[in-house]
Amino acid sequence: MNCLPLPSLFQSLSILAIHNPCSPRALPSVRFSTSIRPHTLLKTSLTFLLFSLAIVSSAAADHHHREVIFTDDFNGRTEVGPDYTTHAQWKGDWTVVDGVLVGKQLNPGHGATIRLFQDFTNLDMEFDFRFNGGTRWKFVVDDQNYAPVHAGHICRLSISPKSIKVADDKTGLMDLNIRTQRQDENLPKDQRKALDAFLATKQAEAPLDLKKGQWYKLRVVIDGDVMSAYIDGEKVTSLRSPGIAHPIKNKFGFTVNGSTTEFDNIKIHRAPGAK
Repeated sequence: MNCLPLPSLFQSLSILAIHNPCSPRALPSVRFSTSIRPHTLLKTSLTFLLFSLAIVSSAAADHHHREVIFTDDFNGRTEVGPDYTTHAQWKGDWTVVDGVLVGKQLNPGHGATIRLFQDFTNLDMEFDFRFNGGTRWKFVVDDQNYAPVHAGHICRLSISPKSIKVADDKTGLMDLNIRTQRQDENLPKDQRKALDAFLATKQAEAPLDLKKGQWYKLRVVIDGDVMSAYIDGEKVTSLRSPGIAHPIKNKFGFTVNGSTTEFDNIKIHRAPGAK
C-alpha cells in the first residue's frame, strides 16, 4: 500500500479538520512542531480527523430528521375524533375499533370518505394499512377552493391489492374541460384516442401483491411537482407532473371502496421546503 509522507498526511488531515464545510465555524489553524514526536503528531491528526467525521455524521443525522407535526394512533377511543370529517349522510362508514381506524363503503354510489383539513404545499406522510375485504382505497389531496377542477381534486394515490397508482388530477382527469370531453359520448374517436394518450402521461402505476389481513406501511411524499409512494421503505412509484405543484393544498384523506380497509399510526412530517 502506498502511504503519504508524514508531513503530507498531517497537512491533509489538518485541512480536513479546519475547512470542514459542515462545521458551524472554521476551526483555528494548527501548526505542527518538528520537535514533536511523529507518533504524537499522528495521534493529534487522527483526533482532528475523528472530530471532523463526527461533525459530518451529525450533519447527516440532522438532514434525515423529520419533524412530526401531526400524529394519531387511534388509541383510547371509539370515535374518529374532531380532527376528521366524514360524510354526514353515511354514519358508521368510519369507526375506530381496538385502536384502529376502520373504513367501509356504505354508499353504493361512492366510496367512504374521511378528510383532514390542513394547509400545506409539500407533504411527507406515513401510515399503516391493511385490506380486510376492501377492493381499493385512495389517498386524495384537494384544494377545496379551486374551482377549475372537480371537487377541488389536485392529486391522488390509488391502491388495490394488485396495483398502486399516483395521478395528477389538476391537469388530468379532474380538470373540468377534460372531464367534459371524457363524458361526451359523441367525441370523435381520434380525439378520444389523443385524450387517452394525454391522460396516460398524468399518472404512474406499478404492480403489487398485497395480502389480505397483512399490515403494510405506506409513505407518500409530495415535493414540488413530484409525488412518490413507498411501501415498507421501498419506493414503488413516482410521478412528476405540473398539477402536483399546485401551491395551495388544504384537504386530504382516504376514500375506501368495497368492504373493510384499516388504517393506523398516521404521522405527518414537515416536508423539505414545506409551507
